[in-house]
Amino acid sequence: RGVFATQPIEQGDFVLEYRGQLLSADKCQTRKYSEKESTFLFEFEWQNRHWCIDASIEDGSLGRLVNDNHKSPNCTMKKIIVNDQPHLCLFAIKKIEIGTEIDYNYGDSKWPWREKAPTAVAEPPRTLCDSYPDDSITQDASLQVTFSQTLL
Repeated sequence: RGVFATQPIEQGDFVLEYRGQLLSADKCQTRKYSEKESTFLFEFEWQNRHWCIDASIEDGSLGRLVNDNHKSPNCTMKKIIVNDQPHLCLFAIKKIEIGTEIDYNYGDSKWPWREKAPTAVAEPPRTLCDSYPDDSITQDASLQVTFSQTLL
């Protein structure tokens, strides 16, 4: 699964939002997630607290389907505050042509799909905020976004 551009996207353009249920870190850690479901959790900091967007439920949104590319991504995640609520949005960091897969760097965690060969030893369970440190999300308080326009 993945997300592909259906029209050209210019560098700096808003691409899509990573949507789901906003949870506190404590609430997220108390929930039981399968390995597959945990891949749809996006952890971040906001207002000096740890938060999580739980996009594990299939809701038709595209953000949850954007794949990882830690070597040469074409988008970056930015935290945008609208009406005192955080929104995690992908923005193009280079021109994206029609048919190109939309991707971004998931962060510095040891994601299992980044391994060259399968390992016999299971990875320890992920904990909140070990996958996407706050300084890896670009913040720009002057950014103006129109959420009614979709580029995909």
